[in-house]
Amino acid sequence: MDKLLELCALFDRTLDDLVRGDLTAGPSPAADTAGYDAHMNWFSRIIAAGVGLLLVGIAASQILESMRLPKAVYDGTLFLAAIPAILLCIVGGMQHSQFAKKHPEIAPFYSAAEEETAQRRFIPRVATGVGLILCGILSTVLGEGLPLPPGCTPEFYDGILLFFLACGVAILVYSGLQKSKYDIASYNKNHLPSEGEGASNPLTDKACGVIMLLATLVFFIGQIGLGWERAWLAFPAGGILCAIVSIVLEKKN
Repeated sequence: MDKLLELCALFDRTLDDLVRGDLTAGPSPAADTAGYDAHMNWFSRIIAAGVGLLLVGIAASQILESMRLPKAVYDGTLFLAAIPAILLCIVGGMQHSQFAKKHPEIAPFYSAAEEETAQRRFIPRVATGVGLILCGILSTVLGEGLPLPPGCTPEFYDGILLFFLACGVAILVYSGLQKSKYDIASYNKNHLPSEGEGASNPLTDKACGVIMLLATLVFFIGQIGLGWERAWLAFPAGGILCAIVSIVLEKKN
């Protein structure tokens, strides 16, 4: 028995494979002992839901405002969506950070067939997300020649654009996170403590966190306090600033 166990370790096979199995089929894939797949699926859904819900709240607020309803109605609608949206993103980010600290290294376990299936799903998902955003832009263009609903202002079609944008962006966020799930090498590279090439720069993470918190603050002050119609632009601007900071602060090899 000891000899059989030594052979199992040598050839990376199970005892059943050695005794009765087909040894030409290649080594058995590693098991997902950390629950990585389930965690990343949950993380993809909760972050996409948070981002989508926030944009839906902005869209609903814009449409209600175009209907000339009291300010408390559309501001309240915005907060009803924004509060759970922000909480979802906070919970998702903190849980993911805790998971990464507990499991900084994951042994690759996805088969080639699973990765190929994921790639096939990624392409139509991205196309769907981009298509929805383009449909929103189209609705704004057509809205210039279409009649407005009774009692509404032209900003009504801006709200429709934001609804399409919310759906499209949520799909793109989910698709991107699902695709990155299969890149276990990058996950390990980003979370394993290292002083060499590819070490994560904590200053970049902190700077991006501050930028997005400031973007949220600018949005709420602009939307609620000053009545800016384009206050939502603070979020894409914050994303662009994060990309710039990541490039500037990137660690040199």
